[in-house]
Amino acid sequence: MLFMLKERLLNEEELPLLSCADIEVLLSQFLPRRNATGKDVIAQMKKRHRKRQSAIESQKRRQLRRASG
Repeated sequence: MLFMLKERLLNEEELPLLSCADIEVLLSQFLPRRNATGKDVIAQMKKRHRKRQSAIESQKRRQLRRASG
């Protein structure tokens, strides 16, 4: 857990949505398989971040509609 926290803090500016699950995926991609390219893994992570950000924004919109409705 300390490793996860350090990684999240080190990458907070560049990857504000970095989660422990993201770190686990990165490690599982890089450690056992040397043939995985960094670009592929980073692209997958950025895709997850876009989806996560979209979900955050969607939830905010729903809350605003409920509050004003």
